[in-house]
Amino acid sequence: MRYTIETHELTKKFALQKGFTDFFLHPFRKDEITAVEEVNIKIEKGELFGILGPNGAGKTTLIKMLCTLISPRKEPLM
Repeated sequence: MRYTIETHELTKKFALQKGFTDFFLHPFRKDEITAVEEVNIKIEKGELFGILGPNGAGKTTLIKMLCTLISPRKEPLM
């Protein structure tokens, strides 16, 4: 069956911004946060669905990736 929306292990990670002290003490540390991790969705045409979760769960990030406003690839670390 063909789906209108289908994802397979969709993941998004963002680099954490370092403060001056962190940059000075640990210049090569690569800190990142995972906003969305391995999401699998299959939505058929005409199907109604919702996304529920607490604050900071990655709901908005997931919708932005599905609407192609942001890339699902990891942002480059600074």
